[in-house]
Amino acid sequence: MKSLYLKIADEIAEEIKNGHFPSGTRLYSRQEICTKFETSGQTAVRAQNALTKMGFVRKIRGSGMLSNYRGSVSSSISPLDTHLKRIVFFAYAHKYIEEFQTGARERSEELNLDFRIEYINISEHSKNVFSAYPVEADEGYIAVSTGAKIHFATGALLFSPSVKSSLIDYITPGSSCVITDNFDGIRQLVNHGVSCGCQRFIFAKAGSIGPLNMDERTMAFNLEMKYRDLNGFVSESGNFDDIIENLNSQPDVPTAVLFPQDDPALRFKKRFTTKMPLITGFDDFTMREKGLEHLTTIHVNRHAMGAAAVDTLYESGYDICQKIVRIPGTLIVRD
Repeated sequence: MKSLYLKIADEIAEEIKNGHFPSGTRLYSRQEICTKFETSGQTAVRAQNALTKMGFVRKIRGSGMLSNYRGSVSSSISPLDTHLKRIVFFAYAHKYIEEFQTGARERSEELNLDFRIEYINISEHSKNVFSAYPVEADEGYIAVSTGAKIHFATGALLFSPSVKSSLIDYITPGSSCVITDNFDGIRQLVNHGVSCGCQRFIFAKAGSIGPLNMDERTMAFNLEMKYRDLNGFVSESGNFDDIIENLNSQPDVPTAVLFPQDDPALRFKKRFTTKMPLITGFDDFTMREKGLEHLTTIHVNRHAMGAAAVDTLYESGYDICQKIVRIPGTLIVRD
């Protein structure tokens, strides 16, 4: 049986969806919930928290609970004939958000644009509701993709083609997008392998990298093998035992194993106590405390990606033209 606070939250959610509380308007206060539903203050607070997690409301200090719902992302329309004056950067807890943020801030200052950080807690947002932040005609919005929740937390901005928005590290319709140049990165890694005398290449599809980057890096590897007439193999499973079995099938052929991410590359290196193949990663990022200092990889220029996101908004002028900008990384040879 559903708890009372959830029943109350569901009823208020229906009022929001039916237009009783337009986006940005104040919701019932705790006392108003207590009076309307004849319940306790504790239950009212739990109902408010449930609505927040569902994505229907957001808490604003000094303003209370505001409706955060639009029936359609197309309702996030902002006039196109207004000059860009301010960049709004959505920040949340992630190890490298600050690097993107710094690049965006510095580029905004160079262009004489105001810069504001909007702190959000993506863990509070539902994957069922696109959050609806108030849109100002003279603002441009930047979000960094680290998973589906950021798309829902800022969805009304990202997916509306008439809002000046830029998404970093993913591609989505409705926004300009800034991503790592996966094709250039794989090309640099293959060039390095060839320079080291490698005659065979294995691409290991291992790691928690997002589908966009995984697909692009796999495609880039296949293209390099095809057009340079190199001996290449894609390990679809990414299983270490499968990779080692493939290595053992031609033990005398110098081989490079390219991983699309650094963590699995470091774990794979631990499997060898004697001679190992050339092992490379990608992204210059690991959750491990050590090991990266010995791994050849591609350093992603997050600072430049943040700056490029600002440029996509600034250059749009009166007309919002979605574009995809690829920022090349730098080969870091550490082995």
